[in-house]
Amino acid sequence: MERLLAELGDQHWDLLVFTETWRADGEEAFDTEHGHSWFGSGGTRGRCGVGFLLHSRWRHNYFKPLNERCAALGIRINKQLRIRFVAVYMPHSGHNDIEVETLYAMLDAECKAARENCESLVIGGDLNAEVGGRDLYDDTEVLGDNPTTYRSDRGCMLLQWCSLRQLALANTFNCHSAEAAWTYRNGDARRQLDYFLTDMALVKLTLTCLVLACVDIGSDHRPVLLELACSAPKKRKRKKKSCSKTWRPDNAYVQKVSATLAEVRPPNGVDTMAACIQNVLVQSLPDNVSDADGDAAVSQTPADAAIHALIQQRRELAMAVTLSPENKKQQRIDIGKSIQKLIRKRLVDQKTAKISKVLAEFRDLKQLKALTGRRPNTTIVEVLDKEGSSCRSKSERAEVLLLSMRSSTGPDTQS
Repeated sequence: MERLLAELGDQHWDLLVFTETWRADGEEAFDTEHGHSWFGSGGTRGRCGVGFLLHSRWRHNYFKPLNERCAALGIRINKQLRIRFVAVYMPHSGHNDIEVETLYAMLDAECKAARENCESLVIGGDLNAEVGGRDLYDDTEVLGDNPTTYRSDRGCMLLQWCSLRQLALANTFNCHSAEAAWTYRNGDARRQLDYFLTDMALVKLTLTCLVLACVDIGSDHRPVLLELACSAPKKRKRKKKSCSKTWRPDNAYVQKVSATLAEVRPPNGVDTMAACIQNVLVQSLPDNVSDADGDAAVSQTPADAAIHALIQQRRELAMAVTLSPENKKQQRIDIGKSIQKLIRKRLVDQKTAKISKVLAEFRDLKQLKALTGRRPNTTIVEVLDKEGSSCRSKSERAEVLLLSMRSSTGPDTQS
């Protein structure tokens, strides 16, 4: 992996799809020393294995290792686009067709899952199939003007499957020579076995898909580059809330500051001069304005007075001539720690006072009586007639209610 990253050099990349990783771990997910994320699906050391190397600028949604020949990785590109990348290593011609059909069944399941989740689909890897050039009966949206001529039986199977699933063989388009198309070399033989398959939604976003002849990965295969016109999600900058202050420097304040600075003899040194100007600005503030933040008038507590005194002491350190720079620095650190302790203590006191106030309101639990007490029973418990006897049957209760309604509405009302 280190050699591959060094070979890529300054080339821009986002995701690398690997086949034949030959790693024994069935599932791997870790960050490399460069900060990139590795996701591997293996099972047997020295054979098969697929994986992904995701650049550190991206974050994945999920990683799904299927077996030592297939794995899926989901990435959210932006709000409108999510892509499911599938790495696949098809069995070569020495294996029977049952193993190939089993792997195609896995790819069918991934295609179905991607479309159910509204994801685009990209399948990449060593498919061990030669599709050759396009003839009159091939779908022009699936197979491009490929310069190679030979088509194998596995290539026919791949073309049929892509036509059914509406997937385009991206690196067969805009390829004008057989020298630029081959991906596998065995002696003098040159074959095209590695492909990128994209769904029709990504065809419009495909900028280029070609073989990277300039990158040597130390294998008998050549890498294939797929470039899509999509950008990473932009990080939103949090806007700071603008706080309006009730006090603004007026003409009287400006005149007072100008007069004070005219009377003060500026000291030597940038630090001492800055401290002197800061003291003049603070001393010229009106009496009803806090010198800590310039906001409207606030009632100062003893803790606030101690904090302001420490702040003033820290400001005066810059004008101290007898202290060495090391002592000034150490004293500023000590004063800063004391200020932080007082501020934390003030916040704790404020929180304690607020809690005590709330507890005082509910100390006798009188305000909770409406919530905890029993609700009054408003249902009819018993019906009595004129003689005071209890009415047991429904007809007797109805007669009593009818008489009460007649008496309440008047003697002339008829039922």
